[in-house]
Amino acid sequence: MKKSIILLCGCGCGCGCPEVFENASAAEPQQIEIKDDFDGLVKMSKSQFSVLINSAKQGKLDGCLEA
Repeated sequence: MKKSIILLCGCGCGCGCPEVFENASAAEPQQIEIKDDFDGLVKMSKSQFSVLINSAKQGKLDGCLEA
């Protein structure tokens, strides 16, 4: 069963926006799912997702969107 972790909606409409899910019924390497607004899907393990979160918290992703 999928459980929404966070809706990444910049416009507030909540329709078709990117979203992060936990899919506890999936195999461990694929329990975190990130759906983009074009219905693309990225699957990763909880430990991989943890690396992403911790990297963001440590500022390692700061400036990655700057041109």
